[in-house]
Amino acid sequence: MNESNFRGHCYCGSIQFETVGEPISTCYCHCESCRRHTASVVTTFAGFHVDQVKFTHAQPASHISEDGVIRRFCGECGSPISCQMKRAQDQGEIYLYLGIFDKPEKLRPQFHVNYHESIPRLNIDDDLLRDEGLARFD
Repeated sequence: MNESNFRGHCYCGSIQFETVGEPISTCYCHCESCRRHTASVVTTFAGFHVDQVKFTHAQPASHISEDGVIRRFCGECGSPISCQMKRAQDQGEIYLYLGIFDKPEKLRPQFHVNYHESIPRLNIDDDLLRDEGLARFD
């Protein structure tokens, strides 16, 4: 496996994946939908083209949320796996939660999205761009 390929798995190991190549982007998301899906005040994603990601064991379960996002999770342990924008222009991209990668430290976030929905007292001290919308999705 070369340096630009990554692996990961859910909490119980039922869902395992491998990626090929560098991600499209890596970002923090502050939207309410992601917070509720992960029970975390901020989420972090690595985005890939769908053909860069291969699930090597079981396939994740999915739910289409009210905001049109396909949210995937492990049907055994419940770990959030990914989100994918339902809109046609984004069908070819999948965003994997950074916390399920074997080496998340190798994927450094590049910017923040939906920063206007951030928790007011949350202070992330970095100099990354803070986009009010979905920079990669709009």
